[in-house]
Amino acid sequence: MKKREAVNFDFAAFYRENLEIVYHYIYRIFPDREIAEDITQETFYTAYKKQDELWKHPNPRFRLMRIAKYKMMEFRKYMRYRNAEPWEAERFELSEEDSGYGMKELDVTAESTLSEKEWLLIKKYYLFGVTISELAEAEGITENNMRVKLYRWTKRLRSRIDG
Repeated sequence: MKKREAVNFDFAAFYRENLEIVYHYIYRIFPDREIAEDITQETFYTAYKKQDELWKHPNPRFRLMRIAKYKMMEFRKYMRYRNAEPWEAERFELSEEDSGYGMKELDVTAESTLSEKEWLLIKKYYLFGVTISELAEAEGITENNMRVKLYRWTKRLRSRIDG
């Protein structure tokens, strides 16, 4: 781009020639359309206010891109210290529903599929690590019988979950 004289300068033409270039330059750094548009607008506003410096520069487009770079740095600095929402530590703690959503869904399905006793025995075995021999002894049945019952209850529950 040729060096322009302040008297012959048409800022509107300069704006049209460079708008897309500046916008895409900013958009590559901040890939959010609204942020890129805002910084682009700030860039051209600053360039408009400092037209005398802009036209004295040997390459006005280069000077415009430097303004854009500084505007992006200002924005990044502004966002670093800006807290969009107040900090609420409670929002980031896991509640029972959040941490055990899958377990809650499984509980609801199991309650409608199995008896309370059957579901309790499955949970003891699969979730709490109680051995089959301990379960069988507590129920007063053989280990093999307990294995078969757990298998059948688990199969019924899986078929209900799968659909």
